Amino acid sequence: MYIQGAYVYEGITVELYDLWFGSEPHEDQAFYEHFIRHGDGLALEIGSGTGRLLLPYLRSNLEVHGVEPSAQMMGVCQEKAEQFGLQPTIYQQYMQSLKIPHSYKTIFIPLCTFQLLVSRQEVLEALRRFYVHLEQDGRLMISLFMPTLQMLTAEQGVWSVRRATTRVEDNAHVVLSEAIQRNHFEQIETKWLKYEVYKNSQLAASYVKTMQLRWYSWHEFKMIIEKVGFRNVFMYGNYTHHEACEKNEVIVFSMQK
Repeated sequence: MYIQGAYVYEGITVELYDLWFGSEPHEDQAFYEHFIRHGDGLALEIGSGTGRLLLPYLRSNLEVHGVEPSAQMMGVCQEKAEQFGLQPTIYQQYMQSLKIPHSYKTIFIPLCTFQLLVSRQEVLEALRRFYVHLEQDGRLMISLFMPTLQMLTAEQGVWSVRRATTRVEDNAHVVLSEAIQRNHFEQIETKWLKYEVYKNSQLAASYVKTMQLRWYSWHEFKMIIEKVGFRNVFMYGNYTHHEACEKNEVIVFSMQK
């Protein structure tokens, strides 16, 4: 099933995910855990992936479910869960078509996953579905990368190395490069991601994928979530418990039903 604006991890992006994002403690791990514990009820992670946050929370005896559209990411998560004797509840769904037979005290969307929705219609639909799945006075938390002047004025269409690592199973070197094009009017960033696999100093494989992200100003996003009906909106800066400011690269919007 294809949904406009939906990006699903598959192939080499799944293989490398934990090499790049798998080390604990994660930058946002304690931040969301604090709110899950204080929510005192069932929580839902949107975009649970390979269990980067979901599995540590389950190991800490928190009640957390996951939502993930990628079957391959879910498979990796299940394999890792078995090593810890865990049985996570994960629903294979897109956030903009969320339909789960539970309500939650806390719903959180880490790593700016929400920005993978580029259609304004689907942005509103996802927010409405989060609202429906929250208990009264429940909390929704959405992290967003905020556009900086440097980002908005950076040269476009130029390849630059983003990450490099060594793949454990075959000692291959993997290099990720990206080129970016920005539509400032629509506030959409298109990324071309090139994965190059080197073995014995020779290029063995190359993959190119595309990803789109929508960006917001914080005033704009506050208006959107209030339009859906959320209240008590507060903005935290860079996974701290301090109020966000314009210098923060990541802002976590917290709101209640």
